[in-house]
Amino acid sequence: MILQLIFLRHGETAYTHVFPDLTEIGKQTVVQSAHLITKILDPTTHISFRSSPAARAQGSASILASELGYTEEIYIVPEIAPLAFVNREAGMNLLQEYVQKGGRKAVDKAYDTDDCFEDAAIFEPRTIVKKRFFGYIQTLILEALKGDQFEQTIIHVSHFECLHHLANRFLDLSSNYRTLENGELIILDVVKKSSDNGEIILTFRNEQKVYVSLEDFLLIVS
Repeated sequence: MILQLIFLRHGETAYTHVFPDLTEIGKQTVVQSAHLITKILDPTTHISFRSSPAARAQGSASILASELGYTEEIYIVPEIAPLAFVNREAGMNLLQEYVQKGGRKAVDKAYDTDDCFEDAAIFEPRTIVKKRFFGYIQTLILEALKGDQFEQTIIHVSHFECLHHLANRFLDLSSNYRTLENGELIILDVVKKSSDNGEIILTFRNEQKVYVSLEDFLLIVS
C-alpha cells in the first residue's frame, strides 16, 4: 500500500456554524471514531489531516487529531466541503420540508433522488459536488502513484453530500436504507501497480469492494 485515505462524516451538529459546531453526542461519536481509527493505522506510516471548511467538520477534525496525538496542521480542503447554497432561503425551505417529514435522515435519502438537488438556481448541483469530490480523490491517487514517496495515510473529515457517493456502492436504496451515519468511516487503500495505475480497495461497514485499476474505480463517478 502506498496511500490510505480515511474519510469520516463529521459528528452530529446543531448547524450553528460556530466552531466546533458539534452536539455533545457528536463529540462523543467522533471520540469513538478516533478509537476505531487507531486500530486501522500503521504506526510506521506518515499521517496527515484534512478537513472541509465547515465548522462542524473542523470541530470533528480537531477532536480526532487530539485523540490520535496529532499536533501538526489540519489542512482545509474546499473539494470536500458540503454542497453550496445559491439561493439560501429557497434551499433552507426545501431542507426544512424534509426535516419535518423525517428528520435529517429524510434529507439524506432525498439528496440521492430529489431533482431539486440538481437545481443550480438553488444549490450547487449534486453532480458537481460528486465530480469535485472524485476529482480530488483522483488527484491524490495519481500523485501517490507517480511519486517515490513514503507510505502515507490522510484522514479527512467531510460531509454526507460527498461521502455517500462512496457509501452507496454498498447500500441498497430501499425502504430499509440506513444512511451514512455521523462519525462513520470509509477507507480507500491504494496498492501501486505502475506509475499511473493501482488497485483500489474500498472498505465500508466491514465490507470491501476491490477495483483492479484507477479507471475501474472512477467508473462510479459516471
